[in-house]
Amino acid sequence: MTVFCYLGFQGRCGSSDLTILDMQPKVFPYYMAADIVLMPSVKEPFGIVTCEAMAFSRPVIGSDVGGISEVVVHRQTGEQVYSKTFLLKVTV
Repeated sequence: MTVFCYLGFQGRCGSSDLTILDMQPKVFPYYMAADIVLMPSVKEPFGIVTCEAMAFSRPVIGSDVGGISEVVVHRQTGEQVYSKTFLLKVTV
């Protein structure tokens, strides 16, 4: 499983399949390679990355803040988690 985590994830993961991304001029290959997109933001006014991931038919796990909370409907259009306790354990 390949997991892409957008900008600002700070934590440890024992998996080489976790890629942390910053600004990318061409996003298509990254979304196509991803099995899942994580948005662990504590502030996200627009949720553009979330919309892009959904446009590329990628499942999204996002925090319950700003634009992400308006786009991701828990267990309908993705998974939503409480932003203050966003913990990630990736088992591949």
